[in-house]
Amino acid sequence: MGRRKKKSGKKSPNTRFANNWEFSNPREIIDEPRLNQTRENLDADGDDFGTIFISPLDFTTAPVEVEVLGRFCRGTSFEDVEGGKGLAGFQRSFWLDERNKFPSLEGGGEVRQHENPLTATGALRALVQPRFNHQKLPDAARRLIYVTDLSPASIHVLAATVSSFHARALLNAIRKHLGFQPSIAVTIPSTGCLAFQLELHLPFFILKKSTPPNKVRDNKKPDRGWSDLSFLKLDTFDFDTHPTEPNEIWSLQEAQISCVVTGTDDWRWTGYGFVDAEVDGLLAESSEIDMGFDQIAAGEMEARYPIWKPRDYWVRVFEIRIKRIKDEYENLIHKLEFVVTQYMDAHPSTLSRRPGTAQNQTIEVKVAFDWALQMMDLLRKIHDVLLPTVKAWQAFNSDDGDIKYFSEDSVTTSVMSRHRSMQNIKATFRQFNEYQEKIVALIKKCSDYQKALKLRLTLDKKEAADKNQFTNLFTVSVFISRVKL
Repeated sequence: MGRRKKKSGKKSPNTRFANNWEFSNPREIIDEPRLNQTRENLDADGDDFGTIFISPLDFTTAPVEVEVLGRFCRGTSFEDVEGGKGLAGFQRSFWLDERNKFPSLEGGGEVRQHENPLTATGALRALVQPRFNHQKLPDAARRLIYVTDLSPASIHVLAATVSSFHARALLNAIRKHLGFQPSIAVTIPSTGCLAFQLELHLPFFILKKSTPPNKVRDNKKPDRGWSDLSFLKLDTFDFDTHPTEPNEIWSLQEAQISCVVTGTDDWRWTGYGFVDAEVDGLLAESSEIDMGFDQIAAGEMEARYPIWKPRDYWVRVFEIRIKRIKDEYENLIHKLEFVVTQYMDAHPSTLSRRPGTAQNQTIEVKVAFDWALQMMDLLRKIHDVLLPTVKAWQAFNSDDGDIKYFSEDSVTTSVMSRHRSMQNIKATFRQFNEYQEKIVALIKKCSDYQKALKLRLTLDKKEAADKNQFTNLFTVSVFISRVKL
């Protein structure tokens, strides 16, 4: 018998960092809102968003971030939000949940009551209250802020009430959400105040029937792309049997889900959730019962049974939200595969060899050629969003990736629950890899189809030219023969 190998004393790359979470003990930190500083720094037009996010501990703001926010918020003012003017005073787009449980992290804790959903002005009045050591209210150590259809007014509220320690994290979160960018990462600065930032930005697509959006951009919500997919003729396949509005057509809607959790320890943290209304619907249409559920988690967790630890919360939200996105991609790719197969079967690249006039055959080939180009443009658009999302996960899940911050040696209910959620997320991204492969295969299939059609058009054109030349030669020959006679 061979000698049994001794187990290596080396731990896996992730396990090496199992006890590397530096925020498991409470810390004494003064964490105050910055409303007064905001009033002083923000000009009347709301264009100077470079200064609004500058922390006393960090005097630099990236030009790109300033440009993105400045362009989006141009023409708005903080004074309008304070006074409840315009959309800030009547559009209910905020959901807040603020509570405290110290030192134990169990149960529902002490809660600040809010009449959710709130307007931007209502949210400002709630968030401007001292977060800690309030004379009448419990501490808001664990703060959740959900915003549907992030608007200039909501950005004013967030910027006016964010603490100095988390201003950079909030600015980064808003920029990526507005920019339709994927990101799955953990950031812990090496200098300054020790704080963590768990960020999740997931752009994706929703295939549905909808009316074309207004062409005039009004800066009331993030600018998401919308594509007319009527060329797919999905109605002919009875994909949607529900009654629709007269002007509704099949379309591809861009959408984004963002969740950023930032804090200084496992007791003091803020969770930001920015979600497009195309995903969750309008918050103003929610019922009173709905408001008792965590909106960042898509209403799948009761707010009165909170997840107290920031890593556990972020992973659970990740698990819930990525499932919805998986379902959207599953639906989209299934329909595209079906449509491509059906179309190519009905319009083979050799269709010009079928009976019919040459002119009609050429027109049919040109129509199929244009269809193939449109389909490839659509597939590449999906590919250009899905691939970076998959790569963001691969970087996060690599041996030296940020997933290391979620590994622990201890076996507790919290750790086991987090592990199960992470396993489900991994399984979902394995399916994402399959979706990506299917998109690449469809692009190749359409490209080959388009090349065959192009060749067919070239050959048909040559045959027509040869035929015309032969006809001309024959006509000339007959004419000469008759002249000789």
